[in-house]
Amino acid sequence: MYLHTRRMSSDVLLRIKLKHLALATATLPFFAFCCCVFISIWLHFEGSTATHCLVRNYLPSISAAIGGYTPQRYIWRVAIAFHSAPRLLAAVVYYNYYRSFVPVNIGSGKYQRLCELNFCVYIIEMFSLVGLTYISSNENKRMHEVFFCLFVAGAVSYFICTCFLFAAAHRNAPPNLILEKSLKYKCYCAVFNVFALLLALYFYYRHNRYCETGVYTLFCFCEYLVVLSNIGFHMTAYLDFGDKEFVFETIKMDVETSMTRKGS
Repeated sequence: MYLHTRRMSSDVLLRIKLKHLALATATLPFFAFCCCVFISIWLHFEGSTATHCLVRNYLPSISAAIGGYTPQRYIWRVAIAFHSAPRLLAAVVYYNYYRSFVPVNIGSGKYQRLCELNFCVYIIEMFSLVGLTYISSNENKRMHEVFFCLFVAGAVSYFICTCFLFAAAHRNAPPNLILEKSLKYKCYCAVFNVFALLLALYFYYRHNRYCETGVYTLFCFCEYLVVLSNIGFHMTAYLDFGDKEFVFETIKMDVETSMTRKGS
């Protein structure tokens, strides 16, 4: 008689360490942002720093730096386009990552709903960033403002949910200095982001109310701090995944046929 044996084998097409992907995803908008601000100051200083009440200003706002002029607009849009797909992957990875833990001091149902909420606000933050990137304030000011508000609300909500989830997931885990450092950096970036955002709102109100020289510059500087702390928060993903890898591979099924003698 003939005996058929099936054996599975795989060929790895691509292997990427998640921490390297996270680092590349975070540094791409960072360098694009720095380039846009530098080029705006260098080539379009007068136009990018102009204000509605004609007081002296020394820094371009983020909207002016990334959407007001070229080539800055193209640099920022290309960077956001390239970093969006890995961000989607990170959303799914983090969702499954948190769900793999057994929560302590919190009900399982509440923990799962918090995982889902964290995933949703992450997606809102990411897509609103794409929206305010490709719809500039010069093209459609109303839609740009809507996407900006969604981005801020989604980012702050994501920071809070992530800090809580990360602490709850690792509460009973063995001590890990790298993950403890990651949580500490997350909390620092979240607090700093909210503080810079509140300062930016204050200076924006004061500028529109009193039109004082230099106040809009302080608003722009606080805007920069909001962006940089947001990037810093997402960059902590480099610490979260250790040596975990994202692998593309093909699965092959090999069939071996052998002949055996049937017993009497």
